[in-house]
This record gives sequence, structure tokens and C-alpha cells, in this order.
Amino acid sequence: MKVRYNLPLFLSFCLGFLLFTPFIASSYQTKDLDINKFTDLEKRNYIEKLMQSMTDEEKVGQLLMVGLQEKYFSASTKSHLQKIQPGFIILFKKNIETPSQTLALIKNVEKQNSKKIPPLFSVDQEGGDVVRIPTSPPIPTALAVGELKDLDLAKNLGVHIGHILSEFHIYMNLAPVLDLTEYSPISFIQTRSYGVDPKNVSLMAKNFIEGLSTYGILSTAKHFPGIGYTSNDSHKSISFADLSEEEIIKSLEPYKNLIREEKLDAVMMTHHIYKNMDSLPATFSKKIIDILRVRFEFKGLIITDDVEMTGAKIYKTAGERAVQAILAGNDVVMVAWNKKSQLQAHASLLKAYKTGLISKERVAASLTRILTAKLKTPLFQSSFSPLAEVLATLKNEDLKRTVTQILEKKVSQEFNLTKQNLSLSTFKSYYVISPDFSFLKEFKKTSRLPMRTFLLNSQSDMRSLKAKPSELVVFHVNGPKTQILLASLLSKKNTSFQLDSHFLVVNSRFRGLLESFKVPILHIQMRHPLLGKEIAHVLDFNIPRDLSSEIQIKSAN
Repeated sequence: MKVRYNLPLFLSFCLGFLLFTPFIASSYQTKDLDINKFTDLEKRNYIEKLMQSMTDEEKVGQLLMVGLQEKYFSASTKSHLQKIQPGFIILFKKNIETPSQTLALIKNVEKQNSKKIPPLFSVDQEGGDVVRIPTSPPIPTALAVGELKDLDLAKNLGVHIGHILSEFHIYMNLAPVLDLTEYSPISFIQTRSYGVDPKNVSLMAKNFIEGLSTYGILSTAKHFPGIGYTSNDSHKSISFADLSEEEIIKSLEPYKNLIREEKLDAVMMTHHIYKNMDSLPATFSKKIIDILRVRFEFKGLIITDDVEMTGAKIYKTAGERAVQAILAGNDVVMVAWNKKSQLQAHASLLKAYKTGLISKERVAASLTRILTAKLKTPLFQSSFSPLAEVLATLKNEDLKRTVTQILEKKVSQEFNLTKQNLSLSTFKSYYVISPDFSFLKEFKKTSRLPMRTFLLNSQSDMRSLKAKPSELVVFHVNGPKTQILLASLLSKKNTSFQLDSHFLVVNSRFRGLLESFKVPILHIQMRHPLLGKEIAHVLDFNIPRDLSSEIQIKSAN
């Protein structure tokens, strides 16, 4: 019998065989593959092959971002992760004690997945108070950076954070915050946002993201569709965002801009309920998620905030929340704080998948986006650096230089906004009050004028403080407790500090109640060991004095 060959079909078969040959021996040999050398077609085929080789349990595991309950890898950790096989792991401060301990934890988790698709580690490394891996000096707040409008500094900061995270094999940063923040004492976001101007927020975030991507770090914009105008905290309560349609549209502009430029890798949803759009929290609202996926044509990952938050408990169990989140259009469900909830979420997703409540096509779409995102990182081919190199990234000179530049520019910017409210020509000395000994020390080392200092603590008797008419009182606020002490000092009952033009507040944290104080305030909004030095320097430079008085001051010292 004569056999007829279909030449085009035969050639297609050969091409397919050649493309898949490297993966036939073991479809899960993912580590040490040089993904960067793959063509787009090879990546698509590779992802398809991985998905075909995964069990149902592994597929739904990839849809979960779980938190660990411990600092050290144990048999219990291993057993728990094997049951869930999560696609993502989020680390919090409770998991991070020292660099060496953190590296050991991540190494051990990766070791257990050496022949499978490794989980992608993530952290909230925003800056200010929201950091998981401490650096020296501390990373500034987004608001401090945003108010400078210096795109190079924003990008450099992203580069340094990206370098640090890559050394720990943490390839997803749950930042930047794209919420637009008004200067309100009740704002939940406070200094975590770049500010209130959508255009500036877009530009600052874009450059920060470009910096992160230098080291293959995925960015995560949050909290969609925006909570900068709200005071409610969805961690603690069912939270509502009573925004008008105009306010909601305005809050979406940074997302729209960055999606159009293909800068966003992932977007995190908020659990707030937007009454003018839906009765469900945004996390579970297909209508709100479709703004991202359909109207904005966002092709990246959509991630929930932790579904264990009170704001997500519109559904009773973690399992039900996980299923509803996927049905609404999320790709990844975060279950961060409870092992029982994590197991329940996995079991509920698996049941929904097997029964067809969540379709195969729906899961395949999310898996494709998840694996595509992972292939953008060094997850599959990078090795760990020696501990000494990792430690060096936490306090390298380039990082110090960038952060110090931000400090210097921020102090100068704030002083220029405030100095017209100070009668500088009348001052001959300083009275510096701070809860931070290093602030007092650096101020004293730098200042050329005489000064008195007062170290604040919870036991401080504010009635004992007496200012002289020729003194400039510099009061350093570094948190809510210091704000309360300041309020006590400026109360009507205290007549020693009622000379407004003789009083300067230096604020290194969020604004809180400060706007209600009728005194000049430098909103530095960042911590730095040299803050006292910079404040003394700018004051000394701007206080006029004649040469003879300066000689007398130096002689007295």
C-alpha cells in the first residue's frame, strides 16, 4: 500500500518536537534554565507544557499567596507547604529577624521546590514605616520622595530596593502605592503615597518601577481603585469608600497611565466597598475588576489583599472568599496569617475547580499570567550570593548617597516654604527638644550657635520647659506620642511657649494632628540619622548675624 505524506503537517510535527524536546525528560526541571534566551514562542510553549504537567492540586496552589507563621524552616513548614504548593509566599516582619536567618528561610523553601515551580517570595518594601527588610539609612516615605518631584531620585531608590530584594531572592515588591493622598489627619494612607496630583504620582511610580525592574523585581500597584481619600482601615472593619464618581475616576488616573505604558506587573485590590459602584468589596466585585481587565486592558496579575482582613469577611470562610475572589477575576488570593485558613482556601479552590464552578479556562488564564510573570524574574536561574555581599547591599554607599540627597533636598524645600513665618533675626540660641538622642547629638555637633537640649520621654514633665525670648525652640516630632506632648506644650495653660514665630516643629513622621497647631512646621516625613545635622545646617545658614557675634560665639565654645 502506498503511503501518502502531508508535508506541511509533517514539518509542523518536527518543529513541535524540537521545541518540546528539552522538557520531555522532566517537565518540572525549572531551576537553572536560562529563560532569558527563550524566544517568545518558546516561552509560550514552555508555559503550556508546564501547565499540562501540573496536577489539579498544583494548579490551584499557584493561585495562592500564603504567609509563613515562623522565622525558621521546620518539618512543620515543609509539610504545610507541600500540602498547598503555593505560587507565592509573603514575608512580614515576624518572619524577618536577621539577614542570615531570612536567607536561610528562603533557601530552605526554594530547596524543597528545586525540581518544581518555585514559589515567588514577596514583601511590602514601600519605604517609611512600611518596610520589611531594614536598611541603613532607612528608606524614605513615598510622600517625601513625591513632594520633591525628582524622577532620578525616585528611580535610584527603586534600583537600590530592587538590588536588596534580589539578593534575598525576593522577586516581588508589593509597592508602589498609587493611592492619591490629601493632607488630612484622618487619611489611612498618610505618607505611603506620592501625593495628591495624579500626574506626579504616575511619574514618580513609573520611575520607581523602572528602578525595581533593573533587577527583575515585579512591582505591585495598590490599592485599586484607591483608598487615599478614606480614613477606614479594612484590616479592622468592613470599610466603605463614599467617593463620588468624579473622585473615583480621578483616583484611577495613575493606573490608567502606567497600564498604557505597560509598566505594571501586578495590581492589588482593596477590600473597601465603593457604594457608588457596587455593594461588594472591590476584591469581590467583577464590575470593578473589569475596569482593570476590560476597560484598561490590563494584562498583568490581579492580587487580593489578605482575605483574612475583617473588610473581606463579607463571606464567612476563607475558602468561600478565595473562590469568590477568583470568580470575580483575581489571579492570586492572599491568605497570610492562618494555616487553617490557607488549607481551607486551597481545598475550596480545588473543589470549585473539580466541580466546574471555576472553569478550566478561568484557571488556565490566571496560570498563564502567573507563569509569565515568574518568567520575567531571575527566579528560575539565579543562585544565592555570599552573606557578606547581601549585607553590603543593606548599607552601601550609593544607597546612603541617594537617601541623603533626598533628606537634604526635603529639608531645604520645607524650610523655604516656612522661613517667612520665622523672625530669624531675633534668635541668638536654640532650645532643641527631641525624643531622639541622635537628633540632639547631630544638631549640637553642627550648630555654631549656643543651644540647650531636652530629651523627651513618656515621663517628661512639659511644665518644666521654659523658653527664653531670644531662643528658637526646635521641637522634633517622630510619632503620635510626641505629637501629644507637643499639644500639651502648646496648650493655652502653658504661657511659656506662645511665641509662634519663636517655635519650629520638625516632623519626621506622618502629619496626624500637626495641621491643627498654629506654628511653623517642617514636614520632612522621613527618618534619617543625620536629620538633626541637616536642620542645624539650614538654620545656621539662614539666621543673620554679624561677624563679631560669630567670633564671640566661637571663642565661647
